[in-house]
Amino acid sequence: SDNADILIFVPPVFEFKKYVEHTEDTLNKAVFNSIDFFTKELNTILPCMQKNIYGRIIPLIYDYVDVSVPYVSAFGLYSGAISALTKNIAMEYAKYNIRANCVMMGLSVGEQTDFWNQEISSNCDLVDCQPVKRCGTAEDVANAVLFLASEMSSFISAENIPLNGGANVIGHNQVWTDWLKKI
Repeated sequence: SDNADILIFVPPVFEFKKYVEHTEDTLNKAVFNSIDFFTKELNTILPCMQKNIYGRIIPLIYDYVDVSVPYVSAFGLYSGAISALTKNIAMEYAKYNIRANCVMMGLSVGEQTDFWNQEISSNCDLVDCQPVKRCGTAEDVANAVLFLASEMSSFISAENIPLNGGANVIGHNQVWTDWLKKI
């Protein structure tokens, strides 16, 4: 469509596994197919945005691109690739008023499986490691996306915007590592 001006890309849900526990097939399905789909969407929408001299590209990624936590290699692989591509797109298309930023999701409920939601909701250590003492919600993610899509963020581009309740500043890796060993 000639009127497409915002691309929001939602990530797949991966399993918590050690890297060697993933088969080539599961990595291809979960990670590489998602990256391929994102690039195809970009190839479709970027010419339209370039023609209209306006666009916002906002993929959602996991904060495992900046945090090293066991059993989330697929999350990190996907997030790292999408983050790097998004930053490159932001630089290459800035002259067309196209901004690209990732929303880097931390501990959230709602976007994962029922098991994940129950585990997080019942685990005080994980919630307590968040300075805001709660998990993120779908509304939190939507608000970050709305902000990045708006003109209020006109000077923000090529960034990974952390959405994790401040957990990135307190070193939440150990809490995650301890919790993941239990499941």
